[in-house]
Amino acid sequence: MSDDEDEVVVSCPHCGADTVIDLASIAPTEEPIVDCMVCCRPSRVRHSDGDVELISEE
Repeated sequence: MSDDEDEVVVSCPHCGADTVIDLASIAPTEEPIVDCMVCCRPSRVRHSDGDVELISEE
């Protein structure tokens, strides 16, 4: 898998801004929390079988 294939773009569930997630840095069982670069609100990264979504943590 190339570096480009490891990155996905998902929308912030709070403000809709695009966020790039590097799947290569996340273990399959992890659900890390990331802060949006635009609104600074937290979201949990959920991923399985190539599908990625951000879930509101508020």
